[in-house]
Amino acid sequence: MAVIRPEEWPSREDYDEYACLLSFVVATRASTGELEYLFRYVPDQVSVVELDAAAINRHLEGEDEPEPVVDVRAEPLHVDAGLAADARAVLTAAHRTLAVGEPTGTQLLAVISSVTSAAQALGVPLDLTGADREAVNLAVEGVLGRAPVEPAATCV
Repeated sequence: MAVIRPEEWPSREDYDEYACLLSFVVATRASTGELEYLFRYVPDQVSVVELDAAAINRHLEGEDEPEPVVDVRAEPLHVDAGLAADARAVLTAAHRTLAVGEPTGTQLLAVISSVTSAAQALGVPLDLTGADREAVNLAVEGVLGRAPVEPAATCV
């Protein structure tokens, strides 16, 4: 567990004794469903990010984050039309979030997780580990540029 202080504390006049200005980072083996249930009354105050074993090992070993690798290949995609539409909707929402806001920290990690899952559903594996906002935005644009718009033929 880590406790993160705000960069700047409010003045005495602006201090709100009912607002917590600290952020908490907790690593747990609990499932996403368990965490969502536990924090069901404050979902806007919690960001849940799943880490793979490689990310945890890098953190424990003190290694630097690897450079993000965007693997966007030119071969045609063959995915279920409904799944493709859902994935495009997730990517479009992520693109809007990145264009309008400045997500950082756990918010950016949540966007990266959504983008990676949507791209995987479209058959485009992405490794955006440690990517910044611009790299994620470029990856989203790359995947959206080749995601099927019309119903795709099913592969047998």
